[in-house]
Order: sequence, then C-alpha cells, then structure tokens
Amino acid sequence: MNQRAKPTFWGVWGKRTWAFLGLSLLGIFSAYYTYRTTGADSLRTDLYLPLYSEIAVVESTLGSDLLQPVPSKTYESLKKSGGIERLPVSLKSKIADAYGQSLDIRFHALPLAVRIERIVPSYIQKLRSAKDDSDWNHRAVAQLNRDTDLRGLSGLYAQFTMSHAGATPALDRRDPKAPRIAAPGFVSWTIDDWIAFPNRATEIYMGWTDLMYLEFDPKLETWQYRITQEDLVRNHLTLQEFLEPIYLQLHDDSDFEQIAAKSSSALNAVREVKAELADRIRNPKRIVDIWDH
Repeated sequence: MNQRAKPTFWGVWGKRTWAFLGLSLLGIFSAYYTYRTTGADSLRTDLYLPLYSEIAVVESTLGSDLLQPVPSKTYESLKKSGGIERLPVSLKSKIADAYGQSLDIRFHALPLAVRIERIVPSYIQKLRSAKDDSDWNHRAVAQLNRDTDLRGLSGLYAQFTMSHAGATPALDRRDPKAPRIAAPGFVSWTIDDWIAFPNRATEIYMGWTDLMYLEFDPKLETWQYRITQEDLVRNHLTLQEFLEPIYLQLHDDSDFEQIAAKSSSALNAVREVKAELADRIRNPKRIVDIWDH
C-alpha cells in the first residue's frame, strides 16, 4: 500500500511564498488599475480636451496673425476655479510658460502694427492712386465673373484655395438664382511675413494671383494699404524690391526685434504643450504624476 509523501517544510514554505507573491502582485495591479482609471475621464473631459482645443488656436494665431487676441478663457477659468491644480506640476508650468510667451509676443505686435499703418501708405501712394485701385477692381471683378463657375457655389471654393492668411473673393447673394462675385480676394502680408522677409516674399508671390490684392491691413480696406501685381509691373518692381525699404525701416524697431527674437521660442513652447496635451487625452494619468504634484 502506497503512502503519501509528507510535505517538507521547504515545500510548504515555497507554496505559501508563491501564493503571497501572487496575491501581492494582484494587489499591486489592482491598485495600479484603480489609480489609472479613477478620475481619468474627468481629467480628459474637464482639463485636457478644452486646454488642447484652446492651445491649438493659440498655435494658429502665432503662426498666421500675431494681432489676433491670444485665447486664454479656458486657461484663466481653470486657474480661477482651481481646476488647474489637478495638473502635474511640470505640465502646469509648461502651459503657463506657453501662454505667457504668446501674450508677450502680442504685446509687442500691437505697437508694431501701429507703426506699419503709419509707414506703408506713403510707399503705396508712389505706386498707385485711388483711381488705379477703382479701375483695377472693376476689371478684376468682371474677369472673375467671366472665369468662375458659381453653380451651387462649390466652384468658388474649389478654385480659390488659400495657403496663406487672406480671403477668397466676396460674393453677392442678393439674387440666389444668380450669385456673382462682388469683390476680389486678397492675400494678407502680416507681421509674421515681415519677420520672415525676404524669403516670405518669394513664398507669398507664388500664391498671389493677378486677380487678387496683396493687403497690408485688411481691416482698413482702403487703397493705401493694398497693391496688385499690375502695380508692380507698371512701376518695374519685384515684390521684394517694393518691400525692402519698408522692411529696413521696421527692422530696427524695438518691438520688431523682440518679436524676431521671441516668436520662434513661443511657437515651440506652444507646440510642445499641444503635443503633451494630445498624449494626455489618450493617457490622462501616469504613475510618475504621483510625485509630480
């Protein structure tokens, strides 16, 4: 008759050890899962998604029109409510820096814009007059209406795609059955373009057609702040030749110098925050956050 072997001390101890380790690991994984999931949806929807949406607009503003207000409503609201304190310290610091640098750039852009408004008209008046502007506008509108298929209005947007700040031609829809182009479109020459001169002049010229204005202050909408390719040809000038003396006047402006020195850093800071917020939307909580508060 066979007898069962009695378990040895080490055998019993080994089983208990493995059981203990198994339970410990299970507890650790359970605690980890609980930490990763508890409050994660709230972080995603209440903080990371709204901040990402706002910082994306900040990035667009810095990359196209420095005169646009830097949106900060979401950020300021979270600071006021205390919700911002739920963020890891390192991320909170990066976000504060990105908004701070962006606001500083706009602080310098406003006085520079005023100076541009004062300088530009005298140079444009050497090229063109109010009559030149009116005559060209009528010819351009007539040509656009001959060349553009507005059936369903889809033709307009298909034919006029913008790769730079500006606007497509304006439509007159007073007769729904017979819409027509009422004004030419334009490409905007912005502060960012002045900073990137002369390279930007070549880029802009490639996307600027002979049936569009080049606008230096689209908000004013007066002939002293816009030119056409026809104006340059008539005066035997390239775009770079026309812009260079204006650029030289602006180049030594203190606000111009500050923007030139800081704009790249500000845009990089915003893009870094945007990328981290995008990652946080996918993965709201990390173990290292425990020590980053």
